[in-house]
Amino acid sequence: IAHDFNNLLGPLVAYPDLIRSRIGSDPQLEELLHDMEASARRIAEINRELLTLGRRGHYNLESVDVNQLVEHALRSSPVPPNVTIARELSTHLPSISGGGAQLSRVFSNLIVNAIDAMPEGGTLTVRTQVRHIEQRDAKPRPMPRGEYVCVEVIDTGHGIPADSIDRVFEPFFTTKKADKRRGSGLGLAVVYSVVEDHGGRIDVTSDIGVGTTFRLCFPCVKAAPATTEGIRPASDAPKGQGQDILVVDDDIMQLRIAERMLTQLGYKVRTAESGEKAVEMIGVTPPDLVLLDMQMSGIDGAETMRQMRRIVPDQRALIVSGYAGTERVSAALAAGALGFVQKPLQIASLANAVHRALSTARPQTVRSQ
Repeated sequence: IAHDFNNLLGPLVAYPDLIRSRIGSDPQLEELLHDMEASARRIAEINRELLTLGRRGHYNLESVDVNQLVEHALRSSPVPPNVTIARELSTHLPSISGGGAQLSRVFSNLIVNAIDAMPEGGTLTVRTQVRHIEQRDAKPRPMPRGEYVCVEVIDTGHGIPADSIDRVFEPFFTTKKADKRRGSGLGLAVVYSVVEDHGGRIDVTSDIGVGTTFRLCFPCVKAAPATTEGIRPASDAPKGQGQDILVVDDDIMQLRIAERMLTQLGYKVRTAESGEKAVEMIGVTPPDLVLLDMQMSGIDGAETMRQMRRIVPDQRALIVSGYAGTERVSAALAAGALGFVQKPLQIASLANAVHRALSTARPQTVRSQ
């Protein structure tokens, strides 16, 4: 369902940027495009939330600066004039290992929820610190002893009733009134899943009329200083110089979307409607890069990747799919794919992924098992 859902969303997410490049400046059309694009991206976001709950979300593990992610979440969240923001961010905070995009979603969700809990105004405090935690029982499993980077999101809102606080992380459970509900109802359930998947813990305390505190703790890692690289906007996306890209997908609409986006970015594009056809084409003229869908009729992306590498051992390739947490995606990455691009495609993320792949040294030969 997720695969089909992402394919159907493809044109709605991809085409607004392509249309903008052709119509010039028209405020009325820009407003329509913005609304269409925002709705499509929200639907895609809900699909990613469902995948996260099903443990099929994709985490590119990297060294993450939590303070940077918190600051970005605060800047990106709409703050009404009657809410005061108090930042208490520890300096020299250690890195944690995780997926920057997923953790950003966690912090943004908690910040927006805290603001919503203060309709009459109040203070939102976001605090980061390092804590040494002795091993202790925690749901659903004990927390190992060690150093943790902890984040607290504290509001001075109306609080959560005692009979509801144990249910706040359940999917679709909400304490908001019917006329105030919005979104998918998956927010805190996704927060809980992402924190657990990162080896962290989250708990909540609340007092009626006083406010609510969410505490998140993540294991520290010994690593180089963390960097959190943002995706450049579409207007600043890196352009190609005529490199040859082969797009492989059994969905004609997806081929059309990718071809139009890559052509606008300055690449020469060929397409193949099956893994078998792609292997045949590579045997004649290897491309500079292959964009390879995973779930296809006939041989799938992982098998296509293996057969391609037998013909061209150093063939560059990127996996393109709606989800990555499967054995087949892992097999394709193990066979030499350079990375993963999330469906539905967006021109900025696609441009950056292709640019990075083409700038990477050709992979070493991977022996077939």
